[in-house]
Amino acid sequence: MMCVFSFGEKNSPHSKAFTLIELLVVIAIIAVLAALTLAVASKMRKSANQTQDVSNLRQIVAGTMLYTQEHNGDLPTMGGPGGKFTAPYWADKIAPYLGKTKTPLKVLISPTFESNHGIAGYGNNLFYIHEDSLKPIKQLSIEKPSEKILFANASSERLEQQWGLSRAVWYINSHAFLANPKKEGSSEPIPWPIHDGKVASVFADGHAVLVPFDEMSADPKKYLGEKIW
Repeated sequence: MMCVFSFGEKNSPHSKAFTLIELLVVIAIIAVLAALTLAVASKMRKSANQTQDVSNLRQIVAGTMLYTQEHNGDLPTMGGPGGKFTAPYWADKIAPYLGKTKTPLKVLISPTFESNHGIAGYGNNLFYIHEDSLKPIKQLSIEKPSEKILFANASSERLEQQWGLSRAVWYINSHAFLANPKKEGSSEPIPWPIHDGKVASVFADGHAVLVPFDEMSADPKKYLGEKIW
């Protein structure tokens, strides 16, 4: 019996060229899938950060409401004796109502901020939570509480340029934002749109949402109110 082996097709130039094309196609498909995976992962991370920010702010305002219940309806103030912006911040005052006796607390650091400070990425509305040298604001004195922000993402152009994502911010300069409700040229902390043009915000009635910065800057008094002291 005679066996016949043929290697013509396997070793033909056309076969080798086709195999190379297949390899390039596979590499191209892998590259596309990798890019799609990274894009989806980035989108999921952004979505997770937004959800976490809103959740953190809900907890912060819940601790604030518990504080007011034990302090005759007064909102906490910020800074130390004499009105100086020193510890304890408002965060230290509500920390016991968040499960710890003092900061740092994970809930006080926005997931988009890389910071080891006690507070990062969240600021209080200075019209309602202000210096210790002034009389505390009564929670019930806030008109239209469903429209007035108590805490929100906060930063400024100067802080962004100087510190990147490592800055510690604990208040919103409401006066400065009403005077110039723009990101460009801001030196004082203002509501900061770190979520694709939106600001994670929690209102005086306790609800938390993402607010488009354009809407906030178009009518800053609607969202931040005005000085009532």
